[in-house]
Amino acid sequence: SSLAKDDWGMPGFIESDCDAVGDLLDKYHLATTKEEASAIAIHARTDLDCGHTYKGLVDAEDVDDDTIRSAFHNAMRPLFLQGLFDPDTYALYSGDDEMAALLDDHRALALESSYQSLVLLKNDHDALPLNKDDTNDVALIGPLGFVREQLVGPITIGPCAATTENPGLLGGGYKEDYGCVPTLNETLQPAYWSPGAENITSTSDAFIDEAIAAAKKADVVVFALGAGLETVDETDDLRNLSLPGIQNDLVKRVVEATRGNDERRYVVVLVMGNQYAVDAFVQDVDAVLNAFIPSSTTASKVIVDALYGSPDVRFGKLPYTMYHDAYSAVVDIADMSFANRGYRYYDGDLVSFPFGFGLSYTTFHLGGATLDEGLLLRVKVSNVGDRDGDEVVQLYLRPVDVTTGAPLPLKKLIDFDRVSVDAGATE
Repeated sequence: SSLAKDDWGMPGFIESDCDAVGDLLDKYHLATTKEEASAIAIHARTDLDCGHTYKGLVDAEDVDDDTIRSAFHNAMRPLFLQGLFDPDTYALYSGDDEMAALLDDHRALALESSYQSLVLLKNDHDALPLNKDDTNDVALIGPLGFVREQLVGPITIGPCAATTENPGLLGGGYKEDYGCVPTLNETLQPAYWSPGAENITSTSDAFIDEAIAAAKKADVVVFALGAGLETVDETDDLRNLSLPGIQNDLVKRVVEATRGNDERRYVVVLVMGNQYAVDAFVQDVDAVLNAFIPSSTTASKVIVDALYGSPDVRFGKLPYTMYHDAYSAVVDIADMSFANRGYRYYDGDLVSFPFGFGLSYTTFHLGGATLDEGLLLRVKVSNVGDRDGDEVVQLYLRPVDVTTGAPLPLKKLIDFDRVSVDAGATE
């Protein structure tokens, strides 16, 4: 904190992680009372306690009024700078109508961000987009087709609007109230469906026969796979990269039992914040769409729009490397070096999809690159397909003939730009 505030001159405030001040007492035993824990934190220049322990400041013996006043000033200053205590600005947040309009703007931005964040990883034989006329021939299989919280993100304020039983514009509390978020099953409305598993982490195969029966009736099988906080949290790391529960087996067994129909297409939709491995089934399916966590009450709409090729969907690129499950044995979880980690330092073969990878429903060609004296690189992006789309052009730097005592990255992303190009046009 002295580095941030004194050396760097940071003008803002420092807030603890939630319950971190209380952890000084309950977990780390650096204090024996909440008063002592509060004193340790505030003397370390922590202005705000995300928790309830700072109530102990009232009776803390070695904390004077000036120290508390300084922390209060630091915490309140950003609110004044934002005009929240000015009559004109306060009016923007004071009424239900004003707040509802503000929320509408934010939700529209969240929707647009979701449309641009999806990554199409595989699309053999143009399995996607689906034809809207084929709606009655779709089967939805997999536990992520029937969840709400995981579509929005589990560490969030409940996103649902007020009800009689739940007053307030944002009725939910922390990690609460996701009832207004439609499931993928509710939005897709497939003719046939099965969760395929009792829940996301279940290892029971009790629902697989039901899933196979649903798949046999359909021309398109959409698997909804992934995970939320069921396997990883702030205090828990992944032990391996495999999708939890029976999900990998679910895909393999359904495809093996129904592959006889050459016209049947198999599509996997991934809803997950971590880069789980897909090598167990990626060769068995026609298409893979990584939806990450769409993070909006319209999350399932975003996914369905992508499946059916809505022009609102503008695919992006992978922000991480998707490794094989075996990669977890290559690195030591306790090794904090960069060795064998990420696209910059790993050059092995245990990769399903590399960092920066991503397909589109159209085809782009890049060419005509020029570099001027100011090191400004220009490149022509041509859309040679029959659909409008976005291409994310990426610029990497690869060190050549450089000697240093530290390991150099194999390559490094230094810039990127999203370009919208109409079908048949060049930008």
